[in-house]
Amino acid sequence: MPAGADDTILLLLSDIVARLPDSFAPLVSSSVTGTFPLPVKTALGQLHSGAVRISFGQIRQFAPPGTFANNASLDDSLVELPLPKILAAMNPALLARRPGQTQVEVPKDISGVFGSKGRASARVAAPGAAPVVSTAPPIPVAPKPVSVVPQKPAAPAPPPVPLAPAGDALIVRLSALYEYWPETIRQDIAQSNWSDASVSLPMNRLDAAMKTGRVAFTWGELVQWLDVSSPSISPLHREKSLELPLKVIAPLFMAQQRAPVIQKNIAVDGNVPNLFPVPGKTSGRAAPAPAPVAVSPAPAAAAAPANVLGEIFGQPAKTDWSPQDITQKINALPGVAASLIAMSDGLLVAGVLPPPLKSETMAAFLPQIFGRLAHYSVEIQLGPPAALTLLAGQTPCAIFKTGALYLAVLGKPGATLPDALLQRLAAELAKRNQ
Repeated sequence: MPAGADDTILLLLSDIVARLPDSFAPLVSSSVTGTFPLPVKTALGQLHSGAVRISFGQIRQFAPPGTFANNASLDDSLVELPLPKILAAMNPALLARRPGQTQVEVPKDISGVFGSKGRASARVAAPGAAPVVSTAPPIPVAPKPVSVVPQKPAAPAPPPVPLAPAGDALIVRLSALYEYWPETIRQDIAQSNWSDASVSLPMNRLDAAMKTGRVAFTWGELVQWLDVSSPSISPLHREKSLELPLKVIAPLFMAQQRAPVIQKNIAVDGNVPNLFPVPGKTSGRAAPAPAPVAVSPAPAAAAAPANVLGEIFGQPAKTDWSPQDITQKINALPGVAASLIAMSDGLLVAGVLPPPLKSETMAAFLPQIFGRLAHYSVEIQLGPPAALTLLAGQTPCAIFKTGALYLAVLGKPGATLPDALLQRLAAELAKRNQ
């Protein structure tokens, strides 16, 4: 893997092209060379979903001339990048597990494809349940008569696989892992009725494996970590190495990195400049006051810039507005149910959507939604859009590009959003975030 800067992962274009769907084949030349610089923050922002995707247009932009045909028809299509290569190239410190973590259970929406009668099973281990491991010694068997010819001593039994301490394991349904395992292993699972079993993966082992971009354990290890009594398998399969699907493991592992918070907002340090500075006012840490000097009388100062945000929200005396302040005030406007602000790379800055909507998912897609529709708007000669309004059933949603940020406002079902006020607000935010 080529080396990149601390904030960039260099991926071989040949590795990316190898994963492209067949529909892209006519656009790819016979010789693919070069690398694609993937921002680390983009990778970290999507790892929780189990995949990292970018548009095909971004790949074409960085490819050497002649790598792809001069055809932009698929530029807006999302392309999945090789996750093992990304994890292997990422700084291990970014994947370091926080101390004091407890076990995480697999979400209910992740289940195997081999459930009973074609239905995916969704039952998971109870919270806080420690893996059930048999510690009973093997049942002694009466020795059979042997001939007087000396026999070679039997090979010693393999040492027991060490188990993770209680509360330091990731519990995953076995049915979510074995879809692509060898048929012999899946026969073991079916014969032992382990389809509904859960496996407790030691976090210390996962830490090391995730940093290599490949998670694999032997079948003997996985069996010892099952929550079943007296597990036993054929010795012929014990040392078989089985790879665990990153699309299942990566989201659960990344969930361990997140500290619990009441709201999924970004806490801005006092030393970081405000994302929404007041025009004419310096944000961030104040500079030391200069020594007094003698000056000539100056003309009268120009009038202070209008406090547009204060006027919009009915607080003309307030001049310092944080992203959290803005989303809270937007939510209080008539017809508005919720709002959020996202960065241009899809990271959530402020705002919480009501369930079952997911704030981080909405934030991740805002730049893509606006970018795609803006592209189509220009192509059909309408010009670049200032805002987009979506109507899902009876629920309106307005999306604004405000400089380097995106603002999404979700309306109440059947209600009308205050469009004129939101347009004025978006224009003011754009001035502050160029």
